[in-house]
Amino acid sequence: MRVGVRYCGGCRANYDRRAEAARFVSRLREEMPDAVSEDAAPGVHYDLLLVVCGCRAACPSLAGFAYDKAIVIVDDEGIWRNEWVFKNNTKAS
Repeated sequence: MRVGVRYCGGCRANYDRRAEAARFVSRLREEMPDAVSEDAAPGVHYDLLLVVCGCRAACPSLAGFAYDKAIVIVDDEGIWRNEWVFKNNTKAS
């Protein structure tokens, strides 16, 4: 499984986006040991696109990214946390 990780702009400096992504990918590998993660690049097809956001603005766009499923994690200072799942059949050209 190919996992692309996309990060927010980092306006909340005390939120460690990379650590959050690492925790998620670690849990994913418990279920799917063949999961390989990398920083997401436009035009590359991912089985899963993980989008990590440190506030409710959830600024990263999914435009230009090819994926079967995207999970958007939003953590607003621990006060508000949510995850959204999107499906997209777009394939990289």
